[in-house]
Amino acid sequence: MRPHVELIHEDDYIWHVAELVGGEGRASERRLSVDEEDGSSSLRVDFHTDWGRSPGIHHANTEYPCSRAR
Repeated sequence: MRPHVELIHEDDYIWHVAELVGGEGRASERRLSVDEEDGSSSLRVDFHTDWGRSPGIHHANTEYPCSRAR
């Protein structure tokens, strides 16, 4: 279990080029939290272009909840 973490303002997180393996398109990510025991993490990803993957089965332990800017 993760220890208590103090809140940090979103603007304090650093943007990086998103590491979306096998993806086509351009995106940036902010790493919001990382579990040091198993390496799992929570990210905010902003897509700058259309994004997709080629057809086929892609194995990953990744979830992509989607929300669109209004």
